[in-house]
Amino acid sequence: MNFGQNVESFLKLKNIEAKRLCAEVNIAPNSVSTWKVRGTTPSAETAYAIARALGVTVEFLVDGDAGDAYVRKTLGIPEIPLEKRLLIKKILSLPESDIAEIDALVAVKAVWQEKAGNMAAESSLEYGEKKNGQK
Repeated sequence: MNFGQNVESFLKLKNIEAKRLCAEVNIAPNSVSTWKVRGTTPSAETAYAIARALGVTVEFLVDGDAGDAYVRKTLGIPEIPLEKRLLIKKILSLPESDIAEIDALVAVKAVWQEKAGNMAAESSLEYGEKKNGQK
């Protein structure tokens, strides 16, 4: 994700309007959407002002890394070991079609886990009924 996307995502999570942020740091009202669409980053001074206004690091806004303890706590993100964060970054840099395949595989796994859990629960229930003499 680019700077504009990261800012926009954080604003949504915190339920803050982009207009309010732009007014607070004295920038054009459409700045966030412009950075998002163009994939550009503002000047260092502007990025710093935005980070301070949102209570996050510039690094978080630039690369979306939630390694900052405050950001993790604010967003409810648990500590993720470095090797897993690097793997996530690699996955997110894949072409969209590859990410869609990964999403599909994860969904299939979730369905199988749910079915296995349901089968185990049914089996346990049946065992309890047989043990109690019920059918």
